[in-house]
Amino acid sequence: MKYTLDIEMTVAADGAALWQAWTDMERFPSWDSREEETGLNGPFQAGTTGWSKQRGTPRSPFTITAVTPRRHWQVETPLPGGKLVIDHRMDEAGDGQVRLAKRYVAHGPMAVAFRVYYGRKIRREMPDSFAALVAEANRLHTTSDRPHAAAACPQDAAACPHTAADRPPSAADRPHAAAACPQDAAAA
Repeated sequence: MKYTLDIEMTVAADGAALWQAWTDMERFPSWDSREEETGLNGPFQAGTTGWSKQRGTPRSPFTITAVTPRRHWQVETPLPGGKLVIDHRMDEAGDGQVRLAKRYVAHGPMAVAFRVYYGRKIRREMPDSFAALVAEANRLHTTSDRPHAAAACPQDAAACPHTAADRPPSAADRPHAAAACPQDAAAA
């Protein structure tokens, strides 16, 4: 037996920040209300194992089975008599848009339960989960730990809140006080 569920949404967000948020699995519970705990037993790469506990479900082990940076990652979770494969995809759609997609494939006798119960729950909750992912990506995109400088920002350079590469961050650019900054506080 097999059951496949596809969910997708096109969003306006920075692709690098989306990838950073979507692959920092241990932070999922801080932004996705469906997640209670998630952890990895190593780096985010194929072969690494981990665990996840969504609200209302038992803690489950998984293995990352594939990673294509900024495009795709996949996990497998054992099920009684089968497995669940969850495929995560993101594709640039132009004009600052990114298409997010998740495919759940339940193999084995649990496919029926997945279709009847979990599939409905996932369909109902995924729009909020994708919206939370975008909010987290936007948070990452506008904080001082962002993966790029203002000159590389896909937003309008004049409106971009990012630090220019040729100057240290100002206090307004930091998520923390200047006194606590590991950089030279005098430069602020």
